[in-house]
Amino acid sequence: MEKSHIVRLCVPGKLKLERDIRHSEFCDRRFTLKNMDPNTKPRSDNQITFCGESWGVAKKKSLLFILARREAARLGIEISANEIRIMSREFEKDFGLDDPDSKRRFLDQMGIDSETYTRVMRDFACVKRLETLFASLIDSYVEDYIRVSSARNRPMQ
Repeated sequence: MEKSHIVRLCVPGKLKLERDIRHSEFCDRRFTLKNMDPNTKPRSDNQITFCGESWGVAKKKSLLFILARREAARLGIEISANEIRIMSREFEKDFGLDDPDSKRRFLDQMGIDSETYTRVMRDFACVKRLETLFASLIDSYVEDYIRVSSARNRPMQ
């Protein structure tokens, strides 16, 4: 018998969604990622990248970082070294890289130099700062976005 995982999404008082993900789909994805070359550029926006996201989603997140950097500059917001350090610690803790040897091995394996890592952590911190600044605007939009985007979870006719 094939196992499955129920994924639940709930926006309090507004929206509830459940989606059943087959166990084999989950395992196939992990196997594919484990055996993928991190330097291979996907052929389409739907193709899964080495980080586990689709190429299209990775491009959209890159756009988010570019626009966040520009908006922060326009507003005169600078990300401090301490904010970058805090973001880096959170990232490392979340992904099991809080031991210096694990982090070094990961960075070496992925070919990430310290300048690139710091730039990405600065971008993460920038987005986090702007999320706080624009929280009420984001909150007023996110439920509509989720409802419209739920179209992908409808059974195809």
